[in-house]
Amino acid sequence: MTQYHSLHASTYVHSATHAMVHATECVLEGSHRWGRVSSTGAARATAGHTRLIVYPPDTTSRDRRALQFYRHWPVTGILISFIIAGTLSSWSTPIGIAITLMVYAIGFITGYTLTSSFRERTRQLVLLTVPVGGGCETVGDVDFFNVATDRLRAMDKLNDHGQLSPAEYTDRWAMIYNALPAR
Repeated sequence: MTQYHSLHASTYVHSATHAMVHATECVLEGSHRWGRVSSTGAARATAGHTRLIVYPPDTTSRDRRALQFYRHWPVTGILISFIIAGTLSSWSTPIGIAITLMVYAIGFITGYTLTSSFRERTRQLVLLTVPVGGGCETVGDVDFFNVATDRLRAMDKLNDHGQLSPAEYTDRWAMIYNALPAR
């Protein structure tokens, strides 16, 4: 026990607060500031894909939050619609259905409007995994995909440990973004 035990305790409070802030950012903005990697597995008779999506380096928190809203609205909107429908169940059925559908549609329109110009500026690289014979073959620039994702994750790790300035982070992000083909 140190003479200043409260200093030791404040470290835990700070790290817990930091973890909560980081978790909230991940939910609202996505896991990475630079974009995301999404994947669907290949089955015996169907192809799968792995997609690296890199946002423009000038992407703001607002842009990432709007994109998360747009990506998750189909499921979230249905859940909200069920809640609205349950709440309005005592009303006339056609009015309840109309209100529920209107809320769902407004969510799509809002998400589309907030993200349309931003989505056009994102860059992506897609790898396609195709079943061939008894195994799978990957089609696409696998080497660049591996290098880009390794660099982006290394960049995040350095940033998390305070070893990159915001300008260095943005420069490394821009280097990978500019190497990807525009849409």
